[in-house]
Amino acid sequence: MEEKTHEDKQKAILEFARVCSALSVLGVSNTEVKAIWSVLAAIYHLSIAGSVKADNSSTGRWQFSNPQSAHRAASLLGTTSEELSHCLFGEDNSTPHTSFPTSSPTDRLLDRDLTPLEMLEGLVVGLYGEVFNAIAALINRSISPVVHTVSSLMVVDCPGFQNPASCGHQGGATFQDLCHNYLQERLQLLFHQTTIVAPRDRYAQEHIELKCDDLAENEIYSPNPLVSLLDRTSQNVMIRTSQPDLRDVDRWGLFWLLDEEAVYPGACDEGFIERLFMHYRDRDHQLLLRKAPGTNQFVLHHLQGTNPVMYTATGWLKASRENPMARAAVALLHESAK
Repeated sequence: MEEKTHEDKQKAILEFARVCSALSVLGVSNTEVKAIWSVLAAIYHLSIAGSVKADNSSTGRWQFSNPQSAHRAASLLGTTSEELSHCLFGEDNSTPHTSFPTSSPTDRLLDRDLTPLEMLEGLVVGLYGEVFNAIAALINRSISPVVHTVSSLMVVDCPGFQNPASCGHQGGATFQDLCHNYLQERLQLLFHQTTIVAPRDRYAQEHIELKCDDLAENEIYSPNPLVSLLDRTSQNVMIRTSQPDLRDVDRWGLFWLLDEEAVYPGACDEGFIERLFMHYRDRDHQLLLRKAPGTNQFVLHHLQGTNPVMYTATGWLKASRENPMARAAVALLHESAK
């Protein structure tokens, strides 16, 4: 066990050196590098700071269970422990909550108090998101041309289709896998529109007869049906309906259904799955979507039906909800004394 721990430390040291070298190659200044490490270190200390009531009463005030870690996190973020505690738990913090000048529709529909753990998670997610955005901006700054060019080439380098079952994982694909696969479907649709649909339409405008294979005219060979199932919008306003005989114009895509379901108190992943199949249980969509035997599982047939991926929709509603504390992280960094 000791040897394994030593190997892990050596590997971490090597990876850290590689990251530092990469930042140096990108021309990131020492001040910018220090800011990145400070926020990441603050995230680590916040993750172990915890929260606990000052006494056992139901109206007790919330505070950090590990004040030393909270103090280190506050120092790294350029604030004080008191300000950090106020940001998380509020002044009268018998019930943790977050107040903003204006509330979003999501905040009003949820209309619920956040638990201390949820608030800490939201702040950590917000801080990590800001670090990610900062690093992406620094990379873009480094690779941006210093002079205007007559022509340029952009290369899209993104993960390919994610299918955990093909790698021996039987737990089902996650929401993150679905996002990656949706991007690939969108790229496939762009290719299809550019190389097949657009030239065919141009030939029609020029009155040029084009002999096409019947298969090329078949809609199933286009990525559009699955893309539509994922992101289509209804012609009507968003209404949380349970009608079994939905018209085609009333159907919402999977992402819209997930977004709508996430803002309702008491909604669950099972309810989302039920609504999804209520919208797409007809025969026309059976080639794209079908149920899987496991709990909260379903199968989407990607790549024009050639790559079936089983998804497990556990925790998807929570992943879709915005935690208000993520926005508080932005204000906390802006007001930093560092």
